[in-house]
Amino acid sequence: MTIGQASPMTGLITVKIVIALLLGSVFQAVSMAQTPELNKPPSLAFTHVTVINVSNGTLQRDMTVVVTGNRIADVGKSEKLRVPAKATVINGRGEFLIPGLWDMHVHIEPAPELFARLYLAHGVTGIRDMRMELDSLLQLREKIRRGTILMPRLAKDEVVNVTDPLLTATGAPRFIAAS
Repeated sequence: MTIGQASPMTGLITVKIVIALLLGSVFQAVSMAQTPELNKPPSLAFTHVTVINVSNGTLQRDMTVVVTGNRIADVGKSEKLRVPAKATVINGRGEFLIPGLWDMHVHIEPAPELFARLYLAHGVTGIRDMRMELDSLLQLREKIRRGTILMPRLAKDEVVNVTDPLLTATGAPRFIAAS
């Protein structure tokens, strides 16, 4: 074989590379062609509920609240708000809906799964544990993420913004690390 002349093996490798690139392009095109609807988490719609606005204490009657995944996606008057086509609909006529409650000072050890069910049963959807070791907390968060345990959102005691004039000499915000 002379310099500059391709061997039969080089041609075979070139063909394989071209096929691999074409297949990669096809897979990318197919994945990009999927509609965002296929990748969206399921929606849940609470219709005809009375929403309690905790900011100002008012009642908003005949409302629809759409939750997609773990976020509130839309809130509006039931006659005007369009519910997503494949949403699970819960007719809440005569019922009340409030935002999830947080308990910011809990000790859920030694039985976090038991306490978690009690919190959820009473509308508490977020808790901040004040005692749990970080590795235990991270393990629980992973179980929550995987869906192997049903629990409120779990926060660890963290940095707190203190603005109370009795706690700070100047009354100016001061940041402390809670333990």
